[in-house]
Amino acid sequence: MNKKFLVCLDSDGTAIDSMTIKHVRCFGPIAIEIFGMGEYAQELSTMWNNYNLYESTRGINRFKGLKRFLEEASLKNDKLDISKYLEWCNSTSEFSNNSIKKAYEDTKDEVLGKALEWSILVNENIKKIPKEDIKAFDGVAETLELLKDKADIAIVSSANREAIDDEWEREGLLSYVKETLDQTFGTKEMMLRKLAKDYELENIIMLGDSLLDLKAAQDAGVLFYPIIVNEEKKSFEEFRNIVVDKFLDGTYKEKLEKEYIEKFKNGLK
Repeated sequence: MNKKFLVCLDSDGTAIDSMTIKHVRCFGPIAIEIFGMGEYAQELSTMWNNYNLYESTRGINRFKGLKRFLEEASLKNDKLDISKYLEWCNSTSEFSNNSIKKAYEDTKDEVLGKALEWSILVNENIKKIPKEDIKAFDGVAETLELLKDKADIAIVSSANREAIDDEWEREGLLSYVKETLDQTFGTKEMMLRKLAKDYELENIIMLGDSLLDLKAAQDAGVLFYPIIVNEEKKSFEEFRNIVVDKFLDGTYKEKLEKEYIEKFKNGLK
């Protein structure tokens, strides 16, 4: 039987400290290598990390992140023709390996081919990250322990199910979770709408670390609480000490939610 309240958590970058390590060790460095931009490695690494981790575009799809990288790289290397990649980005309805593979097969465009190679290598290298290097943020376990008798808990994530289950189980968190919705369920908005069928909207709150999480929550009509990058421990502490009670008594949405969202937006420039 469902509890009255539902707390939804994104996984990468919200509950699990995996997002930064994947970008710093895999996404950016492999793009620099694949596209032969080693001469500009430091500058492009900084740009990549800012765009994907610390700006309003945090959490953006990998191929959209690569678009920004290629735009910058093409300014430094005028032999890098990214026109077919931009054309694909502007026309595709699916940002995935399968979609870009088809585009490459249709055009034999070098940049599209390298983009596919990059994405495959990123996946392979993410699997090689030592498991002990990926942990839950401080305060997540305490937060779930506090919530377990007060609300149902759901994971709402665009990651794959195997990775989610592995990371949450390893951190001793999976036993708290009532339901896990992964990338196979569509967008996060779709996931939240699916979950919302069993709860009143005002009794659902989404915890996320990107503006995409915020948009998903707002589009689905549920409440939102931000986990702020580099302030994750403090974010979970404030959630436990301040927000939980107000969420449960129905007063969080009156003023406090707006204040947290405003602070969140100001921190992602």
